[in-house]
Amino acid sequence: MNSLRKPAGAEVEIGVPGVYGNLTPLTPTPVPEGTPITSYYLHTFGPDIAGNVFAGSITFSTPILGLLVTAGSLLDSNGLLGVPTTVYPSGGTGFGFDFGSGQLDSVTISADRLTLTFATETFTAADDLRIITAADVPEPATLGLTALGLGAMVRRYRRRRADAR
Repeated sequence: MNSLRKPAGAEVEIGVPGVYGNLTPLTPTPVPEGTPITSYYLHTFGPDIAGNVFAGSITFSTPILGLLVTAGSLLDSNGLLGVPTTVYPSGGTGFGFDFGSGQLDSVTISADRLTLTFATETFTAADDLRIITAADVPEPATLGLTALGLGAMVRRYRRRRADAR
């Protein structure tokens, strides 16, 4: 997970709720530059040449703004949206979701944009995708309580310092 502001030039490949599978066209969607986002990277890989199936769903607390699903977009986004200390695939093919290849790969973004459901079949390469969600923005009450707590800590520090003199 990596929280940041969306850099210029990055566009999601799937940005509309719905089911995306074998022959479903992608829905490229711009996310406005400067939008606070959180980037998640889903990595699935099974070493079995006969194919390993991974399926599940992830529910987020903030809306899914879009997905990056092809190898090219994942490569292009790793430097901008990835965690600097994480080693991502650096080339080759087959590590994005293989829509249109006859494989089982599919993703669904729920109508409320909070749940991603996925199914993928890996053979000799990983199937990865990047999920972009709106960033959690603290509520004003949370910020107020944080400021109040910091103020109390500073006051206590000053009192102890004055008492020590």
